[in-house]
This record gives sequence, C-alpha cells and structure tokens, in this order.
Amino acid sequence: MKRKILLILPLLISLFFVGVQPISAEEAKVDYGKIYNEGIADKAIDPVNVNYADWITQNNTEFIPVYRQAINAKIINSNTSYAEWLRANNYGQMPEDNSNDLMVYTLAKSGGSFKFRTGDMLLTNHTSSYGILGHIAIATSSINIVDLPGKSGLKPLPNNNRHISIKKWLSQYSKGKEYVKVYRIKSKSLANKVGTYAYHRFWAGKYSSGKHVHITYSLTPHLYSLSPSYCSKLVFQAYYYGSGKEKVVVPERGIVTPYGMVNKNTPHPVIYKKYGLKLVKTY
Repeated sequence: MKRKILLILPLLISLFFVGVQPISAEEAKVDYGKIYNEGIADKAIDPVNVNYADWITQNNTEFIPVYRQAINAKIINSNTSYAEWLRANNYGQMPEDNSNDLMVYTLAKSGGSFKFRTGDMLLTNHTSSYGILGHIAIATSSINIVDLPGKSGLKPLPNNNRHISIKKWLSQYSKGKEYVKVYRIKSKSLANKVGTYAYHRFWAGKYSSGKHVHITYSLTPHLYSLSPSYCSKLVFQAYYYGSGKEKVVVPERGIVTPYGMVNKNTPHPVIYKKYGLKLVKTY
C-alpha cells in the first residue's frame, strides 16, 4: 500500500503544476516595491485605487504573461527587462487625467449628452494586442472608428484593419472590469482632418466608402510604414501624417504603446502639450 501511495504522489504533484510556467531569472530579480513607488511618483499609479497587493496581482495575472508573449515572439529586444517594459506600458495603468476643466469638453450644449467627434481617440484597458497592454482606436466620424483589433496569437494576421460603429466598439471593450476613455485635442478642425485622413489611409483609400486598404496586424518597430501595423501605431500615424504641416506628435522610434499615446504625465508625451489633449469621457 505504501508503494502505491508513493507512486501516486508524484503523479498528483505533476498534475497540479501542469500549465504553470516558472518565473524567469529576469522576472525573479525585479524590485517590485521600487517600481511601484516609481509608478506613484510618475503619477501613473494611484495608491488609493491600486494598492501594492492589487498591483502585484495585476503583474502576476495580466502583465507578466503579456511581457512573455513579447519576448517569445521577439516583438521586443530580448535584452529589454521586465521593469523597462512595464515603465513603457505606464506601469500597467490607464493614464489618469484629473483636469478641472473636463466638463467643458464632456457636456454637449444640446441636452448635456456626450457626442463623439472625428479624431477622438478611444482607449481601453482591454489588452487586444500581443506584447503591449491596452487597445486604442480613432474616430473617423461621430459614429464610427477604425482600428486594428489584433488577437492573432504570435503570428501576423492579414487584413486586420476594420471600420465599425463606436457603439459596437464600446460594447466589446467596456464590460466588467474593462472600461474606455475618450481623448480629444482642442482644435476641432485639426482633429477632423486627422480622423478623415485615418478613414482613407487605413480603410477606404481614394474611395468614399468600402474597404480598399488591407493592413496586416503585427507588432513591429518600424513606426512609419503602413503595413504591418498595430492599434497604437495606426493612431500615431493618423496624427503624424494626417495633421499636415501641424506637428501634433513628437517623432518617435520603436513601438508606441496605447497608454503611451495619450499619457500626459510622462516627461516625453507623444502629443505636444500645446494641442491640449484632454480626457473627455469615460465608459
């Protein structure tokens, strides 16, 4: 009987640990306490809403798996540490905007209901891409967006760009613990120019309707090529090229993350501050 118990015990142990990926040497040496405090100092982490224990849980269940995907797929340089990747992704947190003049942008004059504008950026904490946190789209009108939803595993996904209603997009990315924030620059005419560019460059081409542009989804460090592309690269290009002579975004290299696209608290924001990027609505 003892022999049978001894034989069964290793089997039970092996079954218990099936699917558990060991912590890498890189992840084991991370000073989480230090990084958490850096996130607070950088105004990325609000300790009132996200305490240290909750943040550690986020790392183990959400952030580390995405980082591993990026390393395994060679999306990011193998020398990129987990700490560096985490900082680039705003410590895993949606950018905050506690501006006192939020209501100026949020409430429309007619009835107080919110109205989307062409050029608005819609950011969600739902991770749609492999290797980066969050997902972002750009409004091509008051009712539609264009984006690259991703979710192809670790292989490039052809013809991934889509043009769908904002209502449908919100229903997909604002449920449960997932939510959406809407960002807007001050100039309505400039934003309209950018959103219109996005519609033709990433969807209709020279035509007025229909899909005539086909973009492969894949994370790539080549920020200024049309394809392959990913969600935040598409939005970056819309503002970089679509603004014409106006220099709305800071020239970047490498990968621009969804959170980084709208983060104003960083010392090096993607959108120049003079264009007055604001959070105007949360779903």
